[in-house]
Order: sequence, then structure tokens, then C-alpha cells
Amino acid sequence: MSTQTIQLVDPNPYMEQAFWDFCGVFNDIKQIDGLGMMRHAKDIGFKESVTQSLLCREPEHADQNWVPQSTYWLTNDNQQIIGTIDLRHTLKGDLKIWGGHIGYSVHPNHRRQGHATFMLKQLLPIARHLGLTRLLITCYENNESSNGVIKNSGGIFESLVQVDSQSQLVERWWINLT
Repeated sequence: MSTQTIQLVDPNPYMEQAFWDFCGVFNDIKQIDGLGMMRHAKDIGFKESVTQSLLCREPEHADQNWVPQSTYWLTNDNQQIIGTIDLRHTLKGDLKIWGGHIGYSVHPNHRRQGHATFMLKQLLPIARHLGLTRLLITCYENNESSNGVIKNSGGIFESLVQVDSQSQLVERWWINLT
């Protein structure tokens, strides 16, 4: 039996079909966590979204309504995108309350296989390299899968908050990087 190799990769223009295949299983591309600037691919085009996604890692290129961030895709040997994760380098506005430093999604056919935990753990050294000492990660109170991912990655529960724009309570967790 062969095993699949998975790896985090930067968004790239050669994986357009894999990107649309990944997004196609979700109801709305703009609601997929962990896409970062790629959530605008339908509006500005796939290749421009890849360019913007890579540029917005640097503060001088980040849109004024966004924060600098690094988006990665989790791919397998078949060049399928099976997950996506976004590391926000700083926090402002709602991100300080319920958005946090990290957003991620896993393709429904690949859930409960440890992929989200793998992605998150791969991001920790990147966050350290950026000078972050801890990461805020949030999830809805009833999201047992994300709750487990955060715990398995060293998350420490801080609080439960009610966010006006959300109908559910949001859990706030911190991962120390020092």
C-alpha cells in the first residue's frame, strides 16, 4: 500500500484547476477559512489572486483593510489541494477578538485525518521566524474538530466570547511560541 506525501506549498499559478476543485466543494469561496487574498479569485482572476496573495506577505503590499499574511496550500502527491491555511502576521480590529492569527480549511473528503493539525504545526516555526511569540486561534464553541486541532497543537484556552455578528459563541485559544 502506498502512502501519500503531503506538504505545504505557496499558492502558485500552475495549480488553478486544483484550486477550483478545492473551492468547488464549499458553498461560497469568500467563506472558506484560510484562503487569505485567494478568496478574491472569482473577482480579480486566479493569477492576480496568486500574485496578491504572495505580495501581501509584506506590510507595504498588504491592502489597507487587511493585515500582512501568508497563505499556504496543503497538497498531496496528486497535486490536489486538500487544505489551506493562512497566518496573519499582525492583528487589528475583529481579528483581535475573534479572527485571530490563523484560519484554515480542509477538503471534506480529507477531514479527520490529521491534516489541519499538520498544517498548524507546520506554521508554528514560520510564525516564530516572523517574530511572533504567541498566536491567537479562535473557533466556534461547538466546533469539536477545530477544538481538537488547537489542543493538539498546544493551545491554551483563554475565554469564550459573544461576537455581535456571530450567532454562536467563539472560543479564544493561545499557542505560545517561546
